[in-house]
Amino acid sequence: MLSQGFLFLAAHELLGCRRRAVGAVVLFAFFPAVWLHARVPLSDPLGLAVALAGWWLVLLARRRPGALTGAAAAAAAAVSVRPQTAVVVALPLLHLVVAQRPRRKALAAVMAGAAGVIVLYALPIVLPGGGLAGPWRVFSYQTNFVVQSDSLMAHHWDLFRVAQRYLVDLWGAPWLALVVTALVVAGATVMWRENPRAVAAVALAFAPYVVLIVVFCDPQSAGDTRCRLWSWSPSWRRWLSPRPNSSVVSPAGLSSAS
Repeated sequence: MLSQGFLFLAAHELLGCRRRAVGAVVLFAFFPAVWLHARVPLSDPLGLAVALAGWWLVLLARRRPGALTGAAAAAAAAVSVRPQTAVVVALPLLHLVVAQRPRRKALAAVMAGAAGVIVLYALPIVLPGGGLAGPWRVFSYQTNFVVQSDSLMAHHWDLFRVAQRYLVDLWGAPWLALVVTALVVAGATVMWRENPRAVAAVALAFAPYVVLIVVFCDPQSAGDTRCRLWSWSPSWRRWLSPRPNSSVVSPAGLSSAS
C-alpha cells in the first residue's frame, strides 16, 4: 500500500492530473510482482516504497526546493532497505542536485544522503561484523554468485529469453501480456505527445533500473513469480478461466503446464 500511495503522489506531481495518477496506481496494482510480495514478507516492497517516496520528493523539489534534502534522505533509506531500489531515485536526485541553486541546498542534500547511508546502511553492517573484512567477504560471494548464476552473462546474453520471461511469461498468458503491452505503448504515446518532459523524467528514473534487472537478475524468477501468482489467487483464476465445458485453455492451465 505504501508503494501505491507514493506512486500516486509521484504521478500526480509529474502529470498534474489526479485521474491519470489513479490510473497509474491501478495498473501498478495489476502487476504480478505486487501480488507476489503482498504474500511474501521480503524487503522488496518496503525498498520500492521508500524509493518511490524519494522519487516523489525529487519531483516535488522542482517547485519546492526544500524537499530536496528529504529526497536524499529517502534515497539513503532505500539503500539501507533494498540497495537496488535506490537506482530509481539515484539519477533524478543527482540531476537535481547538480542543477540546484543556491548551492547550499545542494550541499545539504548531499550531506543528508551521505549521513543516511552511513548511519542506516554502513554502520549496522560494519560494526556487528567487527570491521570491513566480514562484510566484504559476503559482498564478494554475493557478487560472484549473481555474475556466475543469475546475470545475463551467465545466460550467454540470451536477450530473447529475457524478453520472453519479462514481457510475456510473467503475465501467465500471451493475450494478457499483449493487453498490458498495448496499454503501455498507448500511455507512453499520449504522454510523449502531451508532455515529453514527463516521459524523460520516467525514463531517467526507471531506465537504469530496467538495465540493472535485465543484466543482473535471472529471468527465471519472472516465471516463478507468474506461477506463484496463479497458485495464490484462486478468485483471479476463476474470473479469467473459461467455463468447465470450454475448449479454451485458461491462463491458469498455461502456467501449471509450464
